[in-house]
Amino acid sequence: MNANRDILERLVRAGVGYYITGGEALAVWAEPRQTLDIDIVTDLAADRYEAVIRPAFEDAYLVNDLVGSGDHAFGWVIHRTEIVRADLVMRRTDPWGMTAFTRRRLIDDPVLGSAWFISPEDLVLAKLAWSDGGASERQMRDSASIVRLQPDLDWMYVGVLPASWASCISWSGSVAIDQAQARLDERLIEAGVLGRRAVLARLRAEAIARVWAAADRAGPMTELERARFLLRRLYPDLEGPRLESIMERLGAEWQAGTWTGFRRPDPPDV
Repeated sequence: MNANRDILERLVRAGVGYYITGGEALAVWAEPRQTLDIDIVTDLAADRYEAVIRPAFEDAYLVNDLVGSGDHAFGWVIHRTEIVRADLVMRRTDPWGMTAFTRRRLIDDPVLGSAWFISPEDLVLAKLAWSDGGASERQMRDSASIVRLQPDLDWMYVGVLPASWASCISWSGSVAIDQAQARLDERLIEAGVLGRRAVLARLRAEAIARVWAAADRAGPMTELERARFLLRRLYPDLEGPRLESIMERLGAEWQAGTWTGFRRPDPPDV
């Protein structure tokens, strides 16, 4: 089974509401951008994380301790075999965080099956929130791509936002694009959700294959050494105490015979 789909099914079985956001959702609504994990907003309060997430996942996933608190709390899980990571965000309790849940969209995804995704309007708002007032070029260009590829955005809804975001929305809608980008936009619109999601899947598979190839070029390694190599390159934000905590757990499981290494994925389709 696809590990990302397994993550969603475990959340549902645990009674956790969710929607997918970030790069995974971007490929539903706009130009795909490579992402190596899946970002999921849950309807859990932060104080329910340990009681719900750990028992739902710990048989097959490494589950980290919750980071942050309140409206800025998140955790993550990493599959013990497939080296797939999901970031689990605890739901914001402000008006926008609550409304985004009511506006999520159920999409028939070719890989994940029937899954809940953030609406395109709320993805624009989320990216503006992450853009540091428009300072992040990546988030702003993602927003601009959503605006171009989704001409039927609910601007009445998007317009009810902090004044500091208004100029960012205006910028997103007025970014000049060259002919190559215009042609790419046309192809992405024609491809639809299934085509754009297929592009993202290929980008991810190629990126993961490159990291495994780099590990091969680095020479013989133990499974623990290979795990550290892969995790550092796939998820550099884990560097430091988080990575050491993961390696400590994997080391203990290796000694106990309950973990035998990450499975090399199948080669990406060409």
